Amino acid sequence: MAGADWRYLRFPFLSAGGERQPAALEYLYGRGYQVADVSFSFSDWVYTDAYARCVAQEDAAAIQAMKTEYLAGVDSAIVRMKEDSQRVFGRVIPQVLLTHLGGWSAVTLPDVMARLNAAGARYVTLKEAQTDPAYAVPGDGSVISRIANLKGIKLPSAKPAAPPLDVGKLCR
Repeated sequence: MAGADWRYLRFPFLSAGGERQPAALEYLYGRGYQVADVSFSFSDWVYTDAYARCVAQEDAAAIQAMKTEYLAGVDSAIVRMKEDSQRVFGRVIPQVLLTHLGGWSAVTLPDVMARLNAAGARYVTLKEAQTDPAYAVPGDGSVISRIANLKGIKLPSAKPAAPPLDVGKLCR
């Protein structure tokens, strides 16, 4: 990607600065940056530390339990993203997936990609996705939840299929 424009910023924790947001955006835009907005994620970061501990302890059963829970969440999030996008925009907008670098993401990425492919994903660049009008208003949270809030649309909460694992206690 030599010569590509890498001047994007994803706000940490998807927090655009609250009342300081206009000044932050002015600063970024003045230096040629664009906001790398997000439309959905699978909360992969939740599993990162537990996965490292379980690998160190060679606890294959705990790792499999995490994978089962995580991938069920991925399946649910894909369905919910499509439904929420339809509710908010009347169509499924180009999606921007937030994922994190780490061992957990690396080991689950093939399964995540297979699920996205099965759901009909078509891959475009961040720049292409964000040319969609849905991404016109930067701010806190994901683009779908942010615009839903601005439009007064109540989105249903995610409901896990089973009680979630306490990953903070796994492999300790």
